[in-house]
This record gives sequence, structure tokens and C-alpha cells, in this order.
Amino acid sequence: MPLEGVGVLRILSENARGVVARMNHPFTRILRIDQPQSASLVETAASFLQLSPDRIHSLVKLGAVYIGDKRTLEDVKLAEPCTVRVHISPSRYPQCAAVNWDRRIVKETKHYVIVNKPPRIPVNQMVDNVHECVETQMSNRYGSNVTVCHRIDTPTRGLVVLSRTAEFTSAFNALLRQRKVSFVVQGLKSLYACLFVYPCEQRTMARVIRKCSSK
Repeated sequence: MPLEGVGVLRILSENARGVVARMNHPFTRILRIDQPQSASLVETAASFLQLSPDRIHSLVKLGAVYIGDKRTLEDVKLAEPCTVRVHISPSRYPQCAAVNWDRRIVKETKHYVIVNKPPRIPVNQMVDNVHECVETQMSNRYGSNVTVCHRIDTPTRGLVVLSRTAEFTSAFNALLRQRKVSFVVQGLKSLYACLFVYPCEQRTMARVIRKCSSK
């Protein structure tokens, strides 16, 4: 039972219930479930990925599990044929829980909020982690209408603007298109790499330096 559009490296398991587990990335597992028999998501994934139900449940809560192309944050019954994608080794940013986000807010209005992002925390929700980021922390405070207007790299720290209204989002995007918003890092682009304030992987630093040098 091929999984179209996925570069499959090897089949992990297959059984009479019509579940095929495949791997297209060292930390991603894809289950094609043809005969779900109303089993739960956690039960099915735990069984065929040989992980504990508690581990699968924690991945679901983190936002590392998808049914089709939609992220699911709770255990559900699999009543119809579907494809389940599980990120078994998600990106984690535990320092996010230790941040006093109230003190990180530089300016707050009814239209936008400016946050001083600490290093080692992403701005946006990640494909395998919906909670540990600036976007979710501000959404928890202001509601789901918060929108990220721009990004800075995870290893860096600096100001991030988030919109609270559609009107501000539109106005800010217009300023970006007109190049009326500038992002200055230590005054010189060549100093961008100096924003690393903790030891980081060499490949991460190299990626940021390449991005900087290409501008």
C-alpha cells in the first residue's frame, strides 16, 4: 500500500488490520490506516510505533501528531481510513516555561503588542510543538486573534511585533511591502552572529551566518 508523495525509506510494520507504518524522516512516522475499527489515536499509534500510550498522549498534547494535514491536540477515535503523522522526537524549548512573559511585554495597545523575545525560544508555533513559542504565550494572554507580524531566529533575542486586530495586520504588512520597516541588528548586519548568547550547534550558527551574508 504505497504512500504517495512521501519518500519512504523503509516499512516499519504491517498487519491484518490494515495499518502500515512508514518512515520518511528519522524523527517522523507515518501511519496509513485503512481499517481503523474505531480504535483510538493514542492506542493505534502506541501499538504500531512501539511507544507507550503515555508517550503518544504527551506528543498529542504538544501538537506533534497530525491526522491527515490537520494537527490534533486530543485523543480521538479513528472511525474512517486516514493517515496519521507522528513526530516522535519533537523540538523542545523548556526554558519557555521559566520566562516571566508579563515582564517581556514592552508595549501593549488594543491593536498590537511588542514583546522582547528571549533567546532559544521560537516566535511561531513549530510543526511539532504548538506550545513553547512566543505566539502561543501571547495567545494565552490576549486570545486567539493574536497574529505574528514578523519573525527573528530562534537563537536570537529581540523585539517581536504581534497584531491583535486585522486592521493592524493589514497596515503592518503594507509597511513591510513598502520597505518602511527596518530590522537593525547591533547596527551592522555583519554582527548578526554575535547575537548568540549561549553555546549552539555549529550547523545552526552556519545557517544564520549564511542568511546574513546573503543580504
